[in-house]
Formats: sequence, C-alpha cells, structure tokens
Amino acid sequence: MSNITINESLGLTNKEIYEYLDHSSTYRMKLWMDDCCGFLEEPMLNHDTIEARELYESYLNWTLAGNEEFMNERMFHKQMAKHGYVTKFTDHGVFYIGIELINSIY
Repeated sequence: MSNITINESLGLTNKEIYEYLDHSSTYRMKLWMDDCCGFLEEPMLNHDTIEARELYESYLNWTLAGNEEFMNERMFHKQMAKHGYVTKFTDHGVFYIGIELINSIY
C-alpha cells in the first residue's frame, strides 16, 4: 500500500486509520467497515468519493440489522473526522474521499 497521507494534521494513511479503529472506542465502527467498506490505496490520487449521508445510512442500517447501538449522524461524522477521514464539500453535498461501500445490502 502506498504511504500517501490523507490527513496532514494527523499524518495518517487510510490503512493506519483503519488499524487505529481496532484500539479505540469505535470498535463497532471498525466492524461495520469490515463488512461494508473498501479503502482506496491512493485516495488522494484517485479522488473517488462517497456521499457522507450515504455512508452514515449504511452504518445505521448495519447497526439496526444487528440490533446494535449506534451513533447519531453528527457523532458518526465526528468520529470519521477524528480518525482522519477527509471530507470534500461541494455544491451537491459533503463527500468522503478514499472510502467506498462494497456491501450495498446495508
């Protein structure tokens, strides 16, 4: 995997962020990512995005299907930012860079 930094202030790559989730209070978020998300190896070069709302809805549906506790949307996005996921603001909404949904069931 490339060592491209996606959050200059934290100095973390997507892989490092994902590994950090293993050791944090957001373990349930990591389980959702295991089931539903893919990570782009070079997110800043690829510029692929996913709508922030779509990502949250996947997380919410996953937690509800498993009868799990869930974070509200604001907390979800705060956790994504805390772990270094980069957002892109456009006229069409807010998007995350470097993460994609691979399991559309949720």
